Amino acid sequence: MLLQAVSMRIITTLLLILWSTVSLAQDSYTVLSRTSISSDNWYPLSEQNMKAAAVDAALSELTRHGRFLIVRDINANTDKLDGDLGFHISLIGPAEVVKLTAELQLNHRATYVSSVSMDIHGMDYQGIYNAFEFVGIETAKRLNAKMTLPESDDTPTQASSSDRRPNNLVSAQYNQAQTLKREGHYHEARALFEQIAKQSPETKWNTMARDELRYGLPIFEADSILPNNALQDPTLLLDKMIKVTHLYRQILADNTDNPQRVMDVNHRLDQMTLSIKHMHNAVKASAISRATPLRIMLMEHLMETGEWPEPNRLKQLLTQLSGDFNIVSYERQQNQADLVIEEPLSGVILQFGGDMRGVSITTR
Repeated sequence: MLLQAVSMRIITTLLLILWSTVSLAQDSYTVLSRTSISSDNWYPLSEQNMKAAAVDAALSELTRHGRFLIVRDINANTDKLDGDLGFHISLIGPAEVVKLTAELQLNHRATYVSSVSMDIHGMDYQGIYNAFEFVGIETAKRLNAKMTLPESDDTPTQASSSDRRPNNLVSAQYNQAQTLKREGHYHEARALFEQIAKQSPETKWNTMARDELRYGLPIFEADSILPNNALQDPTLLLDKMIKVTHLYRQILADNTDNPQRVMDVNHRLDQMTLSIKHMHNAVKASAISRATPLRIMLMEHLMETGEWPEPNRLKQLLTQLSGDFNIVSYERQQNQADLVIEEPLSGVILQFGGDMRGVSITTR
């Protein structure tokens, strides 16, 4: 049993090395990008913002390592193109679900498809925008992983009796995917599970792989994100907590036919939402604490000069704070002023106001 586990670990390591080799040696593709939207007369964001949040985020992820050169001009010379990259945003109004599908068709080569769905019920505007960005980035990462998977291709085919894979080979693939998942290589694991799920003839491995894709894999990733992070910087921890909620909402969108899972994940989402609210408050309180010396310095300056500091002097005062703060706006009128600063790391915006009687500091 131990020998089998060691062998599986070696196989998985070799697979990751092959993945990395393929990734490093990959070609660069010039593709024409197109975007379409289908809706049930439900628009959580404007079309422009949906494209900016989801599609632009996906394109940014795809072009990050120089793998793709994106062309948006539909009149571009097709002789210089390597294929088409289509994005389709599906808005399912009654369920309040958004789905982004990316389909890459390379000339005389393979076709690759990746998609991500997310339940955005109950989200505010900024939450929805962030969810669209997550869907875009995740869709791109899945597409990249599928392209680097050896022999990966989403072109629909019907296997003949001669090329149907032996059951033990599919079993080995499934175990490799599970090992990749447990080692934190989630996109590579997903690519392998998807390859297993579409194989024919239908076996138990197809069913188990499909269930991993819609539940087992994302719930494992969500459960693996937060443990042992209690002492982490609150801002970084908050980002991880938000990612967990996105994974939960992805599971809700993909498991509407399973009431027990929906109930369980909604319970998890409720708990995480409360934790995020508490963490937001902690992050704001921490930012106020770092900015409090500025309030004292402003008060001292008012007492000494009878007026708020000149802009250049204010910038000098900001450098004395333990945090990194930027001036958003500053309006002075004799001994009164309205100052707004932002801490980029936490995203917290603070407002100062007052006169010689006192200076207040609040969050916006």
